[in-house]
Amino acid sequence: MKKERRDFLKLTTVGATGLVLTRPNFAWAAWPSSGKLELNPDISNMRVVACVDPAMMKSTPTSTAFATQNAAVDYAKVQANMDAMAMTLTQKASPDEAWRTIFRSSKDWASTVVAVKVNAGESKNTARLAVLQKLSNTLVGFGVQPKNFIVYDGHSPANTIFASSFSTTDKTKVLGEVSAPSGTTGDLLGGYKDAPLVDGTTHRCAGMIADGTVDILIDIANNKGHPMFGKVTLCMKNHYGTWEPDPNHPDLNNLIFKMNKSDAIIGGTPVRQQLCFVDSIYCNKADVFGTPELMPCYFVMGTFAPAVDYLTVRKVREAVSGLTHDSAVIDSYLTSFGYATSDPQWILVPPATVAPDAGATGSGGAGGAGTSGAGGSNTGGASGSGGANTGGSKGSGGAGGGSNGSAGARSGGASGSGGASTGGTKGSGGSASGGGTGAGGVGTGRSSASGGMGSGGAVGSGGAGSGGTTASGGSTTTMSSGGSGGMVSSSTPGTGGIAASGGARSSPTASTNPGCTCRVGGAGTSRGLGAALVLGTLIAGQLQRLFVRRETIARASNVESTDASRPAGAEAKEKPEPLP
Repeated sequence: MKKERRDFLKLTTVGATGLVLTRPNFAWAAWPSSGKLELNPDISNMRVVACVDPAMMKSTPTSTAFATQNAAVDYAKVQANMDAMAMTLTQKASPDEAWRTIFRSSKDWASTVVAVKVNAGESKNTARLAVLQKLSNTLVGFGVQPKNFIVYDGHSPANTIFASSFSTTDKTKVLGEVSAPSGTTGDLLGGYKDAPLVDGTTHRCAGMIADGTVDILIDIANNKGHPMFGKVTLCMKNHYGTWEPDPNHPDLNNLIFKMNKSDAIIGGTPVRQQLCFVDSIYCNKADVFGTPELMPCYFVMGTFAPAVDYLTVRKVREAVSGLTHDSAVIDSYLTSFGYATSDPQWILVPPATVAPDAGATGSGGAGGAGTSGAGGSNTGGASGSGGANTGGSKGSGGAGGGSNGSAGARSGGASGSGGASTGGTKGSGGSASGGGTGAGGVGTGRSSASGGMGSGGAVGSGGAGSGGTTASGGSTTTMSSGGSGGMVSSSTPGTGGIAASGGARSSPTASTNPGCTCRVGGAGTSRGLGAALVLGTLIAGQLQRLFVRRETIARASNVESTDASRPAGAEAKEKPEPLP
């Protein structure tokens, strides 16, 4: 049942940090003059997740031309990693539940209007099409009409960069529309309108955002240096293209803070801006309009722009790329909103395990929620959710299987995963079943080993791809890069653990399948199948309890508070790959 927690005003004392407010459903209010406002009742403002994965690029592009760089992107990897990040951010067990926790609307989905702010100042480092497609497929899967998924940059011509890659009907493209700059022909957001700032003044803002017509606002920034605002432009500075720029303003930093505290950005019930995302596959060192020099291959995501921006600077631009900034201004990203620099949590999510995609086009990616046959009888085949873009040849289990079509019975579940139908003589729900949820023992079925809470099924396989096709019961028992697709997706060994390999006490010597060590009744036979089914049912509850305990420990080990005084580089030793 969907929780409705925004129909009252709640004041919570949080010690020296002040008050945390949740917005009443009968009024809009900007960022409070004292205290704090939790933007999502189920996600802390300070919770920020990141994923670094060079495999999101199938090759180093020969140039940074828009078409060339997007052709080199592995859509399946990008979208599976986004699912893994969403699950970790929300601490939910499936991509569908995670994205529904992030994205909320007071209207029915068919009437909901979504605006996606991109940085379209130049095309060499802007939002990747795979990222936009993932968000579109997710929201269109919920019921948002493609015409109401609007990508924009009020100050720059996003339409000249993206329009040919979008369509409201052609599912081989990103489903949605692209607006021209505010006040020009082709503007889809109603020109500019005066909107109030927190100091009582007004400033011109994209019309449908200023007047509340837009229900969900998504902020997609890119990793770019800038001569102002601490020498970087990320999510907060990105809204300088939602509002009409004022380059002659005497206090630009505070103007940007006031814009991000305004009703236009964080007004509404639920709060309008619901996701802040930094696409840092590329990085511009200093020149916001120049050619990106580095390829860090990072994604960073949260609900609160100041925390996302602060940690992107400290953890990626400085710790990984070795860049420098105006430290006092960077600290003010948090302190201007009443937070300390030690408050944010930086949570690294292991890269998802997913089959490579077949190319840069195609629809039915994760979040399709069944609209493209998510995980249907084709198990994510060529036209199923997770098809050419997101599930590779199998499309099973990984994030590309779709928010509703991944995991469990929809993605190879009953017919391919560890159930009696596939495990009888082979004892393998893994490669024989062709699904990430094909984990677990033949005798125990999905309830106790395959797709169960103790196996990484619903959490890792069939979810974000953390665990993915090889998460459990696959051709190997490895869980991505040492961790499973658990809620916290810890990079430490043990998430997914023993239960993730198809049974807590199954012996690998009893089977010749290295991925699923759960044969019953000896190699090559089906003896003991009935007994195993009974045994599996009995131990299912115990496996789930063990999972909860193990997950709690993994979550604690993978969550890191950060402080500006902490030595840089402790969490990321790799250096970004320079571009040609």
